[in-house]
Amino acid sequence: AHAAGTIGYLTGRPGVCVTTLGPGVTNLVTGVANAYLDRAPLLAFTGQRHSAYCDTLPHQRIAALQLLQPLSKWQCRLTPENAAEAVEGAWRIALDQPCGPVHLELPSDLAVAPARESRATLPIAPAPDLDEAAVVQAVRIIDQAARPVLLVGLGAQHWGAEREVRRLAEALGAAVVTTPKAKGTIPEDHPLALGVTDACGWQGLKATLRQADLFILIGCDPVELYEPWGFQAAVLHIGQVPEGNSYFPPGTTIFGQERLALSRLGELVGHRQSWPRQVLEQQAAWLSAVLTPPSQALTPHGLLLALQGLLSPEAIVTCDVGAHKQLAGQLWQSHFPKTFLVSNGLSAMGTALPAALAARLAFPERPVVCLSGDGGFKMVLGELETLVRERLPLVIVVFSDQALALIRLSQEARGYQPTGVEYGPVDYALIAQASGARGFRISHPDQCVPVLQEALECGEPAVVDAQVSAQFYLAQCRA
Repeated sequence: AHAAGTIGYLTGRPGVCVTTLGPGVTNLVTGVANAYLDRAPLLAFTGQRHSAYCDTLPHQRIAALQLLQPLSKWQCRLTPENAAEAVEGAWRIALDQPCGPVHLELPSDLAVAPARESRATLPIAPAPDLDEAAVVQAVRIIDQAARPVLLVGLGAQHWGAEREVRRLAEALGAAVVTTPKAKGTIPEDHPLALGVTDACGWQGLKATLRQADLFILIGCDPVELYEPWGFQAAVLHIGQVPEGNSYFPPGTTIFGQERLALSRLGELVGHRQSWPRQVLEQQAAWLSAVLTPPSQALTPHGLLLALQGLLSPEAIVTCDVGAHKQLAGQLWQSHFPKTFLVSNGLSAMGTALPAALAARLAFPERPVVCLSGDGGFKMVLGELETLVRERLPLVIVVFSDQALALIRLSQEARGYQPTGVEYGPVDYALIAQASGARGFRISHPDQCVPVLQEALECGEPAVVDAQVSAQFYLAQCRA
């Protein structure tokens, strides 16, 4: 399900996953929930007993439709009469905004039965027309702002609106902040790119953002943000505000034809340099100092910088959940949309490797690298065999510190003795070799570039076991 959801996110066409009944459904829950909260289109087919007795025999019987109901946009048990329309409808529902998973239950007898042909094509709801009056009102609001900020969410990547976002930012001289899912909507080495929400350095970034007098929210979804909204400035929404929204403050909204709306705003607003370059440069310098303190040890930030220097901007990087995600989410510089993939809405461990597998299948010509903590990697070790069997050359970099570092930091911040968060050493390079993949090990900063280079060039599935020091995580995550 994680891989299928990633296919949906990357391609804009629903990914498809199939599992058996009972425990197959329960094992599917996290992947479906991840697609639901990351707004990825997905069709999840789950098996079921013969339709004549699937509701009477108790063996392996669970209420699968009810189990996945809160985590999917629609649920349906397929029958010979409804199968054609249901599958077509599920496809369209998965793609309706916001995108998400749909659950289809497939009884065993139906899987081999002829289905009635679909008699009707379900209509596609037309996109709303551009509200020109709302655009004019938005221009007035923007022109009155002295320090506007563009807060860009995953919707902007769904629209393919990176050019329009950049043009609007440059027209206004506005600072740009993205959510983790929207990294790369504007190149992160752009002088107007201020940083990423809810990652290392976010507390300092928020202090700068409090100077703003207008937030232009572009494709933002409340599911992307970890903390309550803490800004007093006015808000302008570009994109659909979720029904029943109680997160974002109310404001003028432009919904429908969002790319065109952004283009029109870029043409109509008065061009200026809203944010003094000195403020932006000082913020960038502060963030760099926080994220990359000097050290003689092998640090996560040193490892990330070495890897960034070896990869082309078109490479796809998937990042698992943990302290390294908080760091990489801010430090890694993305230049294009959908090149930094991370579980954000659900923030589920164990997602990065199946996401990398999917990315490699979707884009076999592009380098793919998976960044994982040792805890998350151990959850999905079985996928190494899949990579070897399918001959998928990608590199897995394991940030091995023998701990669930983010949970340990949380315990220490509360004054608790770390409990249940540390474990013994594991040789991940040896596990890789036992699975038929290449295994590498890094224990000193001087080894980073040559070992990573060899892993990237070997043309096989490869695991780099990096013995990192976690000494700077606390300061980085609190900044």
